[in-house]
Amino acid sequence: MFLKLATRIEMLKQDRGEGPIPHIIMIALISAGAVILAAGILQVATGWVNKIPK
Repeated sequence: MFLKLATRIEMLKQDRGEGPIPHIIMIALISAGAVILAAGILQVATGWVNKIPK
């Protein structure tokens, strides 16, 4: 009985693949979000620095 249960649990633990969204697409989306965030921060910082009198 224990061997049957262990076999079934082991089958469930096997690699299930990448899932509904492949890893490369997730990495691309996270990278695009990081680039957009960095561009926004750079734009705000540039505007803020340009307000400083020379």
